[in-house]
Amino acid sequence: MYSLEKYKNTISDAVVFVGGVLLTTIVTIGALWADLRLGIICSEALFTENLQLVFIALTIFSFIRFRHENPKFRHMGILIIGFFCVIFIRECDGVLDEIWHGFWIVPALTVTAIACFFGFRKPQKCLQEGLEMLASPLVLVIAGLVLLLVWSRLFGMSAFWKCLMENSYMRTVKVAAEEGSELLAYGLIFTGAALTRRWFRRRVPAGE
Repeated sequence: MYSLEKYKNTISDAVVFVGGVLLTTIVTIGALWADLRLGIICSEALFTENLQLVFIALTIFSFIRFRHENPKFRHMGILIIGFFCVIFIRECDGVLDEIWHGFWIVPALTVTAIACFFGFRKPQKCLQEGLEMLASPLVLVIAGLVLLLVWSRLFGMSAFWKCLMENSYMRTVKVAAEEGSELLAYGLIFTGAALTRRWFRRRVPAGE
């Protein structure tokens, strides 16, 4: 007879993952529905876009805590944190463009330079940390990034939707599909970040 105690961590991780995916799905549909009902799906003041920022912020916080709890991964930690900070800045381009068009690139490049300077100070150590982290649920974060950077971009192409709907093309449908895909991806990324932190908390003694 199998003992559930032996598999409690596996079961716990599975529950967190499924729960995170389920919650993300519900939140995504709810946000899109709210935007559609309010008629603001094509504006910059989307519930969907604001929730994207929330998920990115939660992801950054998770990796900040991860780096604090696991100093041995300090190089990869700062690179990952810097990467998601740049994504956060890019998603805020609408606000930053009020300064001047394209201004978001200034803070984005600044953060990139700082993260690369501290992250790549010991390239071999950084590579070692990265390879070790790939054995963790970090792969879920990578899967979410593929969904974000590849799928949502291709699925949200205007040419695709114009070809699909022909003379019935409505930009609202295209925006809903693209922004919904991005929100779903950010939710999966945050779920992966949370699971990565849990995974290392069980396997790496604090302060090692």
